[in-house]
Amino acid sequence: MLSEAEILQKSYDEFLKNGYDKFICTIDINYDDEDSFNEEQLFYREKERLSHEWEAIPIDELRGKTPKEFIEGINDLQVLIAIYTYISIKSFDAVPLCLINKIVSYGDEAAQILIDKIDVELLANSIHEKDENTDFEVIFSIIQSFMGVIGFGGSMMIEKLIEIISRCTLENELYMEIAASALSSRISEAYPRLIEYIDKLEAIGERHEFLLSAICDIEEEQKNDAIYKCLKNAFFKTQNHMLGAVFLGDYGNPKAIPMLRKFAKDNLGKCSMDEYYTILAAIERLGGIIDDLLPQSAMR
Repeated sequence: MLSEAEILQKSYDEFLKNGYDKFICTIDINYDDEDSFNEEQLFYREKERLSHEWEAIPIDELRGKTPKEFIEGINDLQVLIAIYTYISIKSFDAVPLCLINKIVSYGDEAAQILIDKIDVELLANSIHEKDENTDFEVIFSIIQSFMGVIGFGGSMMIEKLIEIISRCTLENELYMEIAASALSSRISEAYPRLIEYIDKLEAIGERHEFLLSAICDIEEEQKNDAIYKCLKNAFFKTQNHMLGAVFLGDYGNPKAIPMLRKFAKDNLGKCSMDEYYTILAAIERLGGIIDDLLPQSAMR
């Protein structure tokens, strides 16, 4: 079966590379400008499009079956995981979506196998070097491919994502960002546990800010007082009040205006001007008045 995994991997990589080469010619790429996020989103959507296109093309070495037909015809989860593991180590970019979807269809059984492969100790203390540690490659791929799939693995996956963020060193910020992105994708099911976790913290450190960032991504119709109170309490437990104000501004509840105004008045001259103006910007973003808080007016 690994020989067939190699066929899939080489075919997929070649198709992606050719597709990317053509795609790059159609857009201007400059990751140093303010549009870099939009360009990354364009690449993500193009990757999805290419993956769906590839999975419908027959491959002679697979007896003329399309990749999707071949993968859908496998009804052994361990074989699917073995193919996934091989491709996640060998592929230059990603794992085919049809393979991810097939594994996801096995529900908690598959989720438990994937979670068991995540060595958080290895992830938390390693500096990622491509191909130097195959176990790491698999862990990295699992986080990117599966942990953000809504509902997949339920609380097991959410707890593992929290563990990754809470244990990674700050040097491994990339891994915390990917874990936070996965939480953001399923924040509607994850936020009660995140609130519980954050509320128990005596102090908010840099790594916990990734959890707060994920909470702020919740859809407008799901926002509620419990989330607001969590963000408000976190503001006072963090040393980075500037970022705490940004989170409150992102969340968009105007109830935060009086608290932020009082904090600004009490801390003019006690915090940096960057921090002070960031808090004023959050107040204004929430619909509050800041004219009397501008340094010249506030010091009269």
